[in-house]
Amino acid sequence: MSKMVKCDICEEVVSLEEGLCTNCGADLPEYYPTGINYLMSWLNGYRRPDWKLLSKSPDSDFFGYGIDAPEYPPDPLEGQYDLICDSSSHQGGMNWTRAISGGLSGGVLRATLSTKGKDTNFDRDFRNLVSSGAKHRGVYHVFFPGIDGREQADHFIDVILGLDYTLPPAIDVERIDGESKQSITGTLQGLVSRFKDRMGFYPMIYTSPGYWNYYVLTWSRWVLCPLWVAHWTSMDNPILPYSWVDWYIWQFTSQGNGASLGANSRYLDINRIVSSGGGGGGDCPDPEFPKSIPVETSITVSGITKSYFGDIYLQEK
Repeated sequence: MSKMVKCDICEEVVSLEEGLCTNCGADLPEYYPTGINYLMSWLNGYRRPDWKLLSKSPDSDFFGYGIDAPEYPPDPLEGQYDLICDSSSHQGGMNWTRAISGGLSGGVLRATLSTKGKDTNFDRDFRNLVSSGAKHRGVYHVFFPGIDGREQADHFIDVILGLDYTLPPAIDVERIDGESKQSITGTLQGLVSRFKDRMGFYPMIYTSPGYWNYYVLTWSRWVLCPLWVAHWTSMDNPILPYSWVDWYIWQFTSQGNGASLGANSRYLDINRIVSSGGGGGGDCPDPEFPKSIPVETSITVSGITKSYFGDIYLQEK
């Protein structure tokens, strides 16, 4: 008989067997497969691999890590960018005063999941992030590809509306949940469109090139969403998903020293962001809030209508 646990998000008592709440779909914090089992669960679509868990597993040497995995290496681009973390209830609550004194300039916090889930630490952690005087403050939503995208957007917006964030609200796009490319793309388009309709600007998208290039189909409006790219590497530049030519935030390691940076977890994801706001260059959308919104226009010539969003060509009708 499988172990039963209480979900942190919806508070339903569910089976631990699948690692996800069968009621709301949230991660169950007690589900921590290790080693090769963890890698296989990632390949099968559960989640991205997490080296801090692999490093603790009995077979961690398979991946080149010993029991005491190294902390993240010295930043080769130190001084060119601000450093920020991203966090959720898995970090057990953040001490933002310690995080800022430890060298971070802020963070991006998980706010919502699916259409009902809310991170149990979000209200407290975001309030403390603001009171710490952090320069960069962001929020994100975990995208569930099998759930109505417009309803997910409404849930996210209802939770974050009126909050004092300084970065574009982000959509965390990394789940598969057995959905097809067409389904994942359509649901995400619905979420992004609904967010734009209600908020007046496009959300940021967090994803990895491996996920995006395989599971998300082309759409002319992806480029209007600032990119938060996940590529853990010591290289000077990340590999980008096909829809973008530049990044806004770059998550470059999962090996941040959690204890010294105010987390109650051993490790912490660390991101680079240009100190003036965001972006690795000049091709990402304007980071200012409130931001000026390009006007969508249409021009009809010889019966063919061409639509533009600012200077970006959208479609022919």
